[in-house]
Amino acid sequence: MDNIRFALDEVIRGIELGAGSFLIYDEGILFLLNKLRKKGDLPENIFFKLSVHCGCANPVSASLFESIGAGSINLIPDLDLPMLSSVRQAVACPLDIFPDTSADAGGFIQTYRVPEIIRICAPVYLKCGAVSQAHQNHLPSEQELKERVKQLVCVTEMIRRTAPGLKQLINA
Repeated sequence: MDNIRFALDEVIRGIELGAGSFLIYDEGILFLLNKLRKKGDLPENIFFKLSVHCGCANPVSASLFESIGAGSINLIPDLDLPMLSSVRQAVACPLDIFPDTSADAGGFIQTYRVPEIIRICAPVYLKCGAVSQAHQNHLPSEQELKERVKQLVCVTEMIRRTAPGLKQLINA
């Protein structure tokens, strides 16, 4: 229970500092935070993004996560297009998708699939460039940042070239 209290304290402190959204790594914490939000103990407009580390990989799990407060869901990176489609059909919230991963997470690149991923999964957030890093969850070096930007440019070019009708929406 100590870690639950620590997580709750971190969210409360973040809100005090002006944070409006939080990446959540645990479904129990998400459930608790959502309950507190509904009760009025946390701001109504606070946003909870489900971390990829929760392992969401199917429509039933995605539906559960959305029902307990996820405002967006990071899916595990290696889902194929039919699996992504089934998740999209189950939830209304945005999906977070990795078109590439670091070497630690498989090091795959699926740039050519990005336009179809967007068509199937919109609204979707693409998390590009992790392939530039050998390891996950560390601050990237200057060279890794340059490689990350190159991967982002490749993804953007693929979208423009093969699916020029797709539009990017910017949240205000």
